[in-house]
Amino acid sequence: AVNQVGSVVQAVIGVTAADNFEQFLAADQAFYDRLTVQMLRRGVFALPGGRWYISAAHTEQDIAETVDVFDEALAATLSDGARPVQKGTDVR
Repeated sequence: AVNQVGSVVQAVIGVTAADNFEQFLAADQAFYDRLTVQMLRRGVFALPGGRWYISAAHTEQDIAETVDVFDEALAATLSDGARPVQKGTDVR
């Protein structure tokens, strides 16, 4: 699940929606942590908890490169260990 407000984007792994705190808590944080290690190995730092901040200093090329790194890191994370734990999305 991905949420965005203004320049703040949050990626939440293992749930199909993160519209409230309980859904956020149901996310697979261990998988996200493994993903961020793979991203760091490729030169992109991502904050714990899934928050990403886009600023006016980021060019379209910066963003495109980050998306490419995310794709590579996701593929590496999936091949490197357990898939994300999928939890129910009926949490309210």
